Amino acid sequence: MAANSDKMTETSVLSTGKPADFSFRSLKSINVAQFLETIGLEGARYTRVAGVPERGGEGKKFLTRSLWLNNNKLRNFKHVDELVEAVLEYPRELGWIDFSFNYISEIDEKWTMFYELIFI
Repeated sequence: MAANSDKMTETSVLSTGKPADFSFRSLKSINVAQFLETIGLEGARYTRVAGVPERGGEGKKFLTRSLWLNNNKLRNFKHVDELVEAVLEYPRELGWIDFSFNYISEIDEKWTMFYELIFI
């Protein structure tokens, strides 16, 4: 019963959770292994929104529906699904991803797997 209660608490935090902010990291492409090794979850910016999202109990990933990757040097969305899986505790709940001020020229079909995505 306690585990179910914890999961309910985690999912309620998703709507009000701060974004996972990985903006201004000079990312040119998305390579999850390299991202986790060089930046990691600890590399989320906290100054723009006065903190980072809370972490979940199971995978210790972020409890948020928002991922900010703006102001990088990304040219495409390749492997973004893998990054979302690595960063968010509930990746299927992704509602907002910020790619503004990048160099995106092509969109991958993998966006169709994020049913809750409202803002790109």
